[in-house]
Amino acid sequence: MTDIPPPRYKIVERKGRIVVTDTWAEGGRPGLPPSPPPGGKRNPSLVPAGTHAAIVRSRDILVALACGTREDSGRPVVTTSVHIDEKGPRSIALSDAGAARLGNWMIAALALCAFVLILFAVSFVPAMLLLGGIGLALSSANTTARPAITRWLDTLGETIPR
Repeated sequence: MTDIPPPRYKIVERKGRIVVTDTWAEGGRPGLPPSPPPGGKRNPSLVPAGTHAAIVRSRDILVALACGTREDSGRPVVTTSVHIDEKGPRSIALSDAGAARLGNWMIAALALCAFVLILFAVSFVPAMLLLGGIGLALSSANTTARPAITRWLDTLGETIPR
C-alpha cells in the first residue's frame, strides 16, 4: 500500500475568515520537502490581497517622484528649498520611517488637490472661496509654518553634506 500524498490546498479559519493556502505555491510538491520562500518565513495576511501593497506602492512612487534618482547608500535623498526650510537648501537621506512619513504626507496633499479639483467641477463659487481662504492662510505661512516644517524635516532622516 502506498502513502497518500498531502493535499495541495490547506484551508484554515482565522478570526472568522476562511484562508486558503496553495501549498504547492510555497514550493512543496508531494514527496519533496517545502522550500522556504525568498526573504524568510511566510506570514499569510488577513488583509485582502493587494490592498496594503497598493497603498505602499503608491506611497513609494510618490517618494521616488519627490526624490528623483538621488540616493545615499541606497536611501532616497530629498532636497529642500530655502522657501520652506529654515536650514535649506539641504539634502536629507531618508530613513525607512522618514520615507513612509513623507509618502503619507504626499498622499494627503494629493487627496486635497483632488478634492479641490472635484469642488471646482461641482461648483465654482465655493471652490474660489476655499482657494481664497487657502491663499490667505498661506500668505503668513512663510513666517509661521517654516519653523514647524523645518522641525518635521529634521525627523525624516539625516542631513548629508552637499
